[in-house]
Amino acid sequence: MHRVVRTVFLTASAMFVAYSGHADELGDAVDAYLKEDYSQIETIARYADDGIPEAIALLGQAYLYGNGVESDRPLGLALLEQSASLGDRASAVQLGRVYEFGVDGVAPDDALAVKWYLVAANAGDTASAPAALKRLPAELVIEAGGASWANPDQLYRTAEATEEKPQSVEEAPVTNPVLPAATFATDVTAQHSTSGSPARAILGTDTPPAPLSLLDKTSFPIFADTRLSAIGDAAASCLVVLKPEVERRQSTLDGMMQLGSEIPTEESGVGYDKLLINDRELKAMREALQASERVLSSTSQNGGLNPEGLRLALIPHKEAYASRPATGPSAAFCGRRFIQLVGESAGWTSQ
Repeated sequence: MHRVVRTVFLTASAMFVAYSGHADELGDAVDAYLKEDYSQIETIARYADDGIPEAIALLGQAYLYGNGVESDRPLGLALLEQSASLGDRASAVQLGRVYEFGVDGVAPDDALAVKWYLVAANAGDTASAPAALKRLPAELVIEAGGASWANPDQLYRTAEATEEKPQSVEEAPVTNPVLPAATFATDVTAQHSTSGSPARAILGTDTPPAPLSLLDKTSFPIFADTRLSAIGDAAASCLVVLKPEVERRQSTLDGMMQLGSEIPTEESGVGYDKLLINDRELKAMREALQASERVLSSTSQNGGLNPEGLRLALIPHKEAYASRPATGPSAAFCGRRFIQLVGESAGWTSQ
C-alpha cells in the first residue's frame, strides 16, 4: 500500500524513467489485466511506482473498481488524475466518463466531466472528448475555456428548457387513416400557438404540423411540414433526433464497456442485462438513422429535392427540435417505428 499511495505524489519527471528493458514484463501484466486476470497487479503497481503513466492509469482503474485490489475510489481517481497530468489522455477521457455518467460512490458532475474532457481534447484526443463536449452543457464548456468544442445548439436548448413544453404526441391515437403523401399539409391555424421568435415565424415552425398516421391508427409526429415528401419529413424529424442520441448512446455503451469492469461476464448478471438492452436499443436507433439517411438521399422518396433543397428543408426540423422537442418523435420512437413507416409509405399515392 505504501508504494501505491506514493505514486499519487510522483512528479512529472518520473515519467521519463527508463523501463524499455522491462517493457515485455509490463506488457504481459497489462495483457493479463485486460483479460480480467489480476494476478500481476503488483507488477503494474511497481511500474506505476516508477512513474509510467499507462501503469498509473491501469492501477487507478483497478482501485476505482476493485480489480485485484481492495476498492478505494478516492485513490483510484487520484491515480487517474496523476496519469492524466502526465499526458495520458486516455485517463482524462476515462475521468470525463466517470463524472459524466457516474459510478457507485461517485455522482455525475457535468463541470468535472467538462474539465477532464477538455484536458483530453487539449492533449490531442480528436474523437471521444470532442464528441462528449458537444453533448455537455455548452455554457459549462465555454466557461471552462473550451468554446471551440461547445455545441451552440446546447445553449439554445438550455434557454428553451425553462419554457413550458407541450405534452408529447408521439404515440397518441389518431382517428384518420393513412393518407397520400400530398395531403399532409400543415394547417397552422388549427394548432395551438406557442410564443415564437421571428426565425420560427419565417421558417413556419411556431406550431407543430399534423402527425402522420400508421396503419395501426397511432400517430407519427413530425417537427415540420416542408417541401419534403411526407416520408421525407418523417425521415428529417428522425434524423435530427437520432444523430445526437445514437452518438450519446454509443458513448454511454463505450463507457460501460471500458469502465464496466463491475459488469459481470455471466449472462445472468444484472450488468450484462443492462448492457444488452442498451446495445439492442442502440442497434434499432442506428438502423432507423441509416434508413432516414437513405430516404433523404433518394430524390424518388424525398420529394425530388437536390442536396441544396434538402439542406434547406432540414433547417425547420432542426429549429423545431431545438424549440419544441416534445412535439416531434423521440429517438426511441424512431428506432421502433420509422422503418415500419417507410414500409407503409410504399403504398402511398399522390393526389
